[in-house]
Amino acid sequence: MVAVRVAATDLAYLLFVSAKSLAEQIEPLRQANGGFRGLRLRLRKESTEKYARYQVEALRRHDSPPYRSDKR
Repeated sequence: MVAVRVAATDLAYLLFVSAKSLAEQIEPLRQANGGFRGLRLRLRKESTEKYARYQVEALRRHDSPPYRSDKR
């Protein structure tokens, strides 16, 4: 489980990284970054089907302050 923030809305969520198609793509990015903090990703499903694979796109990092999970 990873705390995430939607950049467009500034809403915070918890992301369960249990789907194999999601975890396989995020893990190399996490390792290269030394963790999740600061990673900017665009996630989407390939289709609306229940078991559709996830697509992950790494976005360019920016200079905004790190996400704080206690932010309301």
